[in-house]
Amino acid sequence: MELLHIRNLRCIQQAELALSQGLIWFFGGNGAGKTTLLEAAYVLDRGRSFRGRRAGPLRTHGADKTQLSAVLIEGESRWALRWVDGQRSDGPRPRGAVRFVGASTFGLLEGGPSLRRRFIDWSMFHVEPGAGLALGNAGRLAQQRNAWLRSGARGYRVWDGGYAEAYAVLAEHRCRFVGAVNTIFVQLTASLFPGGPLSLEWEGSLSASEAMSALSRQWAADRSRGFTQLSPWRGDLVILRGDRRWGGSRGENKLAAMLLQLAVHRVAAETCPSAVVLVDDPYGEVSPALVLPVLREWVSQADQVLVAALSEPPAGLNADKVFHVEHGQTSVLARHC
Repeated sequence: MELLHIRNLRCIQQAELALSQGLIWFFGGNGAGKTTLLEAAYVLDRGRSFRGRRAGPLRTHGADKTQLSAVLIEGESRWALRWVDGQRSDGPRPRGAVRFVGASTFGLLEGGPSLRRRFIDWSMFHVEPGAGLALGNAGRLAQQRNAWLRSGARGYRVWDGGYAEAYAVLAEHRCRFVGAVNTIFVQLTASLFPGGPLSLEWEGSLSASEAMSALSRQWAADRSRGFTQLSPWRGDLVILRGDRRWGGSRGENKLAAMLLQLAVHRVAAETCPSAVVLVDDPYGEVSPALVLPVLREWVSQADQVLVAALSEPPAGLNADKVFHVEHGQTSVLARHC
């Protein structure tokens, strides 16, 4: 991202930032607008914010509209992005994606299975050809079988065979992707996580014959309840230490989740080499000594890393540009060394 222009986004009424490749560091006090700068880049890519509804409206109070624009670069190519009050008006763009590492990072380990499943599926679609189609097929057949169950489930169980096959295809995509991520995650946690390596496992993998057997066992309950318990919208990413489920403190969970996102990014980089990574409050709940090598890894793996923090970059971390943010205003500092 070469240029970022913001107008009337939360506390930022006007900002135009000339960025660079590498590490971009925003620092300032709480409520200064640091996270909002990251939010602008995210909204331009995804069309929505990473914050929940409790964060309130995007538009600055009293403003007529919110406008965001940016110029993305990849080699000699340039792409213009534009977002105005919920509408994107940009054309073609590079395949790389924006990845957010922030407050929701805790949720990857502490939240429910649905959050981890969406995280895996969204990343998998960039890597596994046909994964999106597989999820669509499994979801469509599940809805058709559920409609039949709710109507009384009369006649031959016509949906079971096709649904079992579609479920198995989706599970195969998820397991293959998680397996690739696990190889890197084990390496990262072995060197960067206190206490030794962790590993990943996809819970909910069945072959077509196993899925067919599960549908037969659950048939009476499915008919009574009116829905299929063996659902493509279930399954979970499990973190293990050895052969047991692992759970850590809040700080350990955040560090492990940061390493999980880094492992996913490295797998996705094989098919989407260009990437912008947004890191919000990296030192919250985690020792700076543990976070520093993780940030170095991000900088070495991504084209551009934007960090929002309370203080300037620590010693030993070279930033290509440093911005001080105060009351929604930004000022660039000399190159940090």
